[in-house]
Amino acid sequence: DPEDYSQHIQTIANDSYLEHIIRNIHRPKNSPRPVKKSLILEAAKILPELNVVIKDDGGFYAGHSIVFPIRQETYTKLQNREIFENEIGTRDLVHPDISENPVFYNYDTTADSNTSLYYLAQHYWKYFKLLQDKSYTFCTFSIRDDSQTFNQELGLKPVWEDRKTQQERGLEVPPRFYSGNFKQHLSK
Repeated sequence: DPEDYSQHIQTIANDSYLEHIIRNIHRPKNSPRPVKKSLILEAAKILPELNVVIKDDGGFYAGHSIVFPIRQETYTKLQNREIFENEIGTRDLVHPDISENPVFYNYDTTADSNTSLYYLAQHYWKYFKLLQDKSYTFCTFSIRDDSQTFNQELGLKPVWEDRKTQQERGLEVPPRFYSGNFKQHLSK
């Protein structure tokens, strides 16, 4: 039962969590530097529901979710490839409750097992089910084939892909920027 596992999910609240997260963020070799730790902590203050770590039964780090609630202008710049995710700063964050169409940028979600990923997903869905009657946008930058397939199954659409980066970095698939929402998926 996902509710029974909620005790293992905690908001990213301090540097001890960040050390595990930074070590486990999956980016291709030669990627631009990751975002600043201060950005992750600020996002966790604004949106604690989606900026979490999951711990296993032994209390050890088992995964995380980092989602930035960003301004519409920032989303447009990402969508138009005017900025990259590592250029997002705290000035780009906004509380989703004050936005008519909140934008959620999934920076990174990872787990050490399918079970941990399942519980993180259940935690996600719990939040987004509350937004079923509200307009919102969820977006992410994806570099893995399995993640891209999953994004499409959830109803997200590819906005652009980067074949040049694919070739330069020897990636299996071109990195893609996805956008949409989960309303159709959650109504099933």
